[in-house]
Amino acid sequence: MNYITPGTFRATLLLAAMAGLFIAIGSLFGVLGMASALALAIVIGFWSFWHSGPAIVAASGARELTLTTDRRVLDTVSRLSAAAGVPMPHVFEIDDPHPNAFAVGANPKQASLILTKGLRKALSKDQLAAIIGHELAHIRSRDTLAATIGAVFLEAIIGLAMILALVGIIAHKHGGCFLIILSIFFPVIALVLHLAASRSREYEADRYGAELTGGPQAMIAALKSLSKRPTSTQVAIAAPATAALWFVDPLVGAWLSHLLSTHPPIERRIARLERVTARKS
Repeated sequence: MNYITPGTFRATLLLAAMAGLFIAIGSLFGVLGMASALALAIVIGFWSFWHSGPAIVAASGARELTLTTDRRVLDTVSRLSAAAGVPMPHVFEIDDPHPNAFAVGANPKQASLILTKGLRKALSKDQLAAIIGHELAHIRSRDTLAATIGAVFLEAIIGLAMILALVGIIAHKHGGCFLIILSIFFPVIALVLHLAASRSREYEADRYGAELTGGPQAMIAALKSLSKRPTSTQVAIAAPATAALWFVDPLVGAWLSHLLSTHPPIERRIARLERVTARKS
């Protein structure tokens, strides 16, 4: 079995780049700061690999679905997981009226799929299946690993940059302005790295999710339906670093929406799927 998937390769590059940025910030505090940042980067890397997925699910306040009350959804996930050749993920629901979904997990065996209550109410069975297929595509290609590691490191870099800014404010008469500038520069670079790994994989997940559910029609219909509805979620607004994990941009309408544009425009995603339909007709 080939374990070097595109998702794994992207995750490795992302981890290396963001860890390097994290260590660079630490080096501004001297040798001890660099050593401490290196040690912390190693801890963050291992922690995010094994525990960040469950932590994100727990922080979202999601409840796990059961066969007793949610058999139809779980049957759909089970069927599509088998078709995708991945273990069935744990399935959760967030009590949020806005339609959206995301997946987390270091690998397919540790994956979780999270749906909002609004998604299940807004879409037909076929449209919901298409979105589930999209998220299973992320799990299959280990995009979830890249996105999860990026989210954890982005929050860590922002936290360290805030400390750097505080030091700069205190030392404003002794070169502190330079530290303040760096405290803005480093999170922006980290954000660019995070978003660069986010947007391109959405097209591929749309394509695979459409194939998994028998064609692009249901995926196109789901995207068109969501384009007419507010999709911002309180979970993403509270933790904007997780925005790249969601099916559609969860910060639309929020003041951070332009800064954290983690997804291609829905119109472009629909256009790509329609081109697939035109080639097959």
